[in-house]
Amino acid sequence: MPPTSIVSFPKSGVTWLRFLLVNVMQEEFGLQSYGLSADLNNFCKSDPRLPQVTWSHDRSHILTERGDHRELHALFHLRDRGGYSDKRVILLVRDPRDVAVSHFHQVTKRSDQPIHFPDVDAFVRDPICGLDRVIAFMNLWAAERNTPKEMLMVRYEELILATEHTLARICRFIGLTPSPESLEKAIRLGDADNMRNLEKDGKIADFRSFGSDPNTLKVRKARIGSWRTELSAETAAYCEQRMATLHPLYGYTPEAVVAWEMAEPSRKHSELLRKQNQILKTGVESQAELLRKISELETRFIAQQDSRKNLQTGLTQVSAELAALSQNPLSAFKRRELTAITQKLLKLAGSV
Repeated sequence: MPPTSIVSFPKSGVTWLRFLLVNVMQEEFGLQSYGLSADLNNFCKSDPRLPQVTWSHDRSHILTERGDHRELHALFHLRDRGGYSDKRVILLVRDPRDVAVSHFHQVTKRSDQPIHFPDVDAFVRDPICGLDRVIAFMNLWAAERNTPKEMLMVRYEELILATEHTLARICRFIGLTPSPESLEKAIRLGDADNMRNLEKDGKIADFRSFGSDPNTLKVRKARIGSWRTELSAETAAYCEQRMATLHPLYGYTPEAVVAWEMAEPSRKHSELLRKQNQILKTGVESQAELLRKISELETRFIAQQDSRKNLQTGLTQVSAELAALSQNPLSAFKRRELTAITQKLLKLAGSV
């Protein structure tokens, strides 16, 4: 099988995916002694039985954690991706607005030589570093999607909402058929809260520490749609307008985005139930406390079902109006108003 390259813009979830794949392969090939790591490139060289998988940001990043600055304009002049013609490519993508917000925290906080911007809004609006950079990268790969021998597009949102199914699909693409046990253990280790705690404790070998502030962590929020609460209404409206230039291949329509965002609270509820079952099997000392929290969440979840339906209806209506207004240059005020309403609705939805 030809080698596989995972390609992504920074902060699209590739660290998480690498961590998941390393752990799946450790379980499948009995290589647990390698330790906790997301260093996929070197791990896949450590044993000849492992599939040939590498990863790259394909010249999209602007700054490394060591402080090395990249040529900022190079991405906008890339065209032919012929270097991937003999490879199979996994293209990992994410809502560009979430990417741009997370990228701001990365380059301003997680580097020995950080870049300085007044705030996240200024960064996202920057035509070279911000949202337009993410969209340019994604559009480049949409145009070059037939260059690799084969390409699998994976949305971060799919990996969040259907982790086991999506991870199994990725594994099959690289030539693995992992057992359900290997998948389950990798996903448990790759749980965002668990990874965040491992990072804080310095237990993931290739993670560098830049302080204890949550926004300096490599595993930050790991959520869908956090851009709505981190950007001003004006910048959110600007983003809505710029999203019209994203290639339709990716499917980030207003309706799809809202559906993914609304599905995440339900996924978290299901994850707590899964942890509940695990606790009942293993008898962890904190069982009573966690079960109490789960019970509280279940009560809130059931009580707010009608509210969730109303929120879903409201968000769908607002998103439809935003889509209709996105091409109208005279409707900037209305877009700002609708975006502000959307942010409020999603803050309420996030409390479910």
